[in-house]
Amino acid sequence: MSTFISLWHLTEFISEYLKELYSIWVKIKAEVEQINTERRFLVNGFVMYTIPREKITTHVKVGSRVLAREHTVKDIIKLIQRLQHLNTGEKGIRGEFQTLFISLRFNKWNLLVNDEFKIVYENIGITLTDWKGKNKE
Repeated sequence: MSTFISLWHLTEFISEYLKELYSIWVKIKAEVEQINTERRFLVNGFVMYTIPREKITTHVKVGSRVLAREHTVKDIIKLIQRLQHLNTGEKGIRGEFQTLFISLRFNKWNLLVNDEFKIVYENIGITLTDWKGKNKE
């Protein structure tokens, strides 16, 4: 069984069950799609270059066309920095967004189950779910 979740599946889940996050998710998703387009040229593209050369040219087939794109070392470094920021930046996937996503998901779960099955979510010692536990409410 694969643990891969596509952007489409995650977007559907958020738009249906976690509407509070949808506007944040749309921005993150757009950045993911832009980075994936660039990454595709670097990872899957056919590379042409001559030594010494400051730029490399990669080619990717899109439909019936072959698209070319030039990259410098600076371009690649900027792409890596964008990817790192998307992953761990303040509003990144593993930053504030992940905390909000988990908190909201657990809050929805806690509304549906009795106290025995409710979940308390804590991050760095702070309880982030609405339900604090049987003895703490």
